[in-house]
Amino acid sequence: LSQTQSNLDLLAKRSLTSEQQSSVRAIQEFMSQANATRKVDLISAKALADKAQVLARDLVRRVK
Repeated sequence: LSQTQSNLDLLAKRSLTSEQQSSVRAIQEFMSQANATRKVDLISAKALADKAQVLARDLVRRVK
């Protein structure tokens, strides 16, 4: 999640379209769900964190 947060920090410095902003919100939601889920189900938490990471990485690539 730390790499995903770093990507979000990079994105926060850029001007994003409404679609890109929507993607950021989805990434943040996946991160939030991963944090909440890790207390009871590590496998699901990892899957959610992985989704957030992939989305964030792809978004950073598109914005550059």
